[in-house]
Amino acid sequence: MKFKDAKESILLVGTGERPINGNYNSAGGEIQCCEALMEEGKRPILMTSVGTEQVISTILNVTSYSSSFSQAAVDAILNKENIDAVFAPFIDSKGWEMVQKLEECGYWKQNNVRLINANLPTGYEYKRFQKLRIAISKANLQQPGCADILSVDEVPEILKSMGGLPVTLHTGRNERTTVAKLKDFNKKVKRHFEGDCSEKLYAEECPVDGKEVSIGILKDQGGTARVIWTSENVMPVFASSERLSISPVQTLNTDDRRFLYKAALKLVKELEDFAGFCRVKFILDSSKGNILVSDVSFNINRSALVSLSAGIPLYKVLTKLAMGSRLRELGLERGFEHKNTDRVLLSVPGNKNGTGDLCSSAGEQPKEEKIYIGHNFCEVLQKAWREGDARYGDGNTIITGRESINQCLQHPYWDELFHLYQALSIGVSVEDLQRATHIDSWFLVHIKLIVDLEWQLQQESVTTVAKLQWKNLRSCGFSDSRITSILSLKYPGITEKDISEQREEYQVDLPLISATFPQPARGKDPDKTIMVLASEHAGPQGVSSLIPTLLLINEARRLGYSIILVTDNTESSSLWMSFVDRIYLEPLKWGVIHEIYKREDPSGIFIDVDCSDQQKLNEHFTAIKAPVVQVPELTFPRNDGNGKNHQ
Repeated sequence: MKFKDAKESILLVGTGERPINGNYNSAGGEIQCCEALMEEGKRPILMTSVGTEQVISTILNVTSYSSSFSQAAVDAILNKENIDAVFAPFIDSKGWEMVQKLEECGYWKQNNVRLINANLPTGYEYKRFQKLRIAISKANLQQPGCADILSVDEVPEILKSMGGLPVTLHTGRNERTTVAKLKDFNKKVKRHFEGDCSEKLYAEECPVDGKEVSIGILKDQGGTARVIWTSENVMPVFASSERLSISPVQTLNTDDRRFLYKAALKLVKELEDFAGFCRVKFILDSSKGNILVSDVSFNINRSALVSLSAGIPLYKVLTKLAMGSRLRELGLERGFEHKNTDRVLLSVPGNKNGTGDLCSSAGEQPKEEKIYIGHNFCEVLQKAWREGDARYGDGNTIITGRESINQCLQHPYWDELFHLYQALSIGVSVEDLQRATHIDSWFLVHIKLIVDLEWQLQQESVTTVAKLQWKNLRSCGFSDSRITSILSLKYPGITEKDISEQREEYQVDLPLISATFPQPARGKDPDKTIMVLASEHAGPQGVSSLIPTLLLINEARRLGYSIILVTDNTESSSLWMSFVDRIYLEPLKWGVIHEIYKREDPSGIFIDVDCSDQQKLNEHFTAIKAPVVQVPELTFPRNDGNGKNHQ
């Protein structure tokens, strides 16, 4: 990476999160920020957590310090480095909070260090929730009724004033919990006041028939704002805390989408000095015909979903906006166009600590996403089911009766969608399920489509499946193994190879799709492409195996190669998108790999997968002409004892 002539030294303050079990996915945002600063002609000096500095300093030519996030640690860095400015882009993280506390006591001014505002309007560092409610009112937009809960004794009166349950509980931060049962509500309120949490607790109205839609907006320092991303929750708002979301929005018509775009842009324009990304969340209350602004978030805890959907490394863009770049200069002046969307993403966030407590510390980011990408909702939903993220309620019980279905529907959770599939399979109507669950009928109709195609397939044999049926099956996400299991019920001798050969005879391709990330021009040769097969696994000393792979990719980029990544690990996508031109989020199976190989025609292949996976693949690589290279392991030296690492 070449610097421009002027080099302003910027202290980039990371999240403060330590890598867990050799997993360095949290470093993805920090790497994006470092790359963006270097492309803008700045010299980044990274303050990061212990362990993560090995990744940054090894992959990028930057100075990094691992230390506790304290004034003493900053003092030590300022004594060694000539720092012109400080930049903390990870809103509400430990690093961001440290920077804000030092700003309050005048520390940065005393040390002649300029504080660069990062993705947050000035003055919104504290009491953000109250200030956002004022901004929503100024934009003449409706919002849910809200009340402060000052004690457990106030619960009955507050619930009465809100018309009863369900309600949403939160502390003014981004983590919200929707509660539909009085027992759960009392338990969460009691836990809040028994804990050490000093933050206020709020209760907001939550419509039973509400649909939750999010609009993501980028705004530059010149005041230009554009919608770049949309998503909606599949589950109704009362049964959902962002448990299952799909991007872009699927169920709204053109007029409704445009109305929400205009409303979100109008609200963001109220934040005059704001430059960066924010997500405006709406609740569409169908029972009353209201559209409510339920939340405005600057904390990008779902950056992977936004980045993969919009096709941009989000933290890299935010850093450039903070440095003064305009959306036009970044090629983002047109914003999001729904009709031009060629991919659908389904996000299933998990919980790292499993608690979901309202009083979790500010630096925690409890949710990490598992993302599936495809051409449509049916395809991505079947991918989620196929990879085992649909848990069958109690163990692996298969539901076969209406009584069992009714019991499952009484306890909403995201993998309820599989129970809905089972209910539709035994003849329960879409209308009955919609009344029971309040899930938008659009999703139910598409789940019914999967059921209908499966029933049609059960009437066929391998040789009688027509070409049109093959195309419909593939477009709705039926894998070769799934088709084999259905047909084998009637014809036990059928193998997956039989299915694959029949599909290829009809020239029906696998429904593969990718996310593309335009990388800075490096004199690329269009005939030079490297294909990388990567999965997350620990190398020697627990070090992430991705590091040597990233080093090889960096060198290949320097030599003018384009990089195509195939991975089944969506959690590391934020780490990859700074280095690759295209990402396929697919299982590392031979059929998938061979199909992508035929499409991309790479000059060579790097393999960085678990040993057991590689053994399964090795027997097939003889069919590939391009050279196949196993990525070597890498052992790190320890740092210099002062927390500093550099190249």
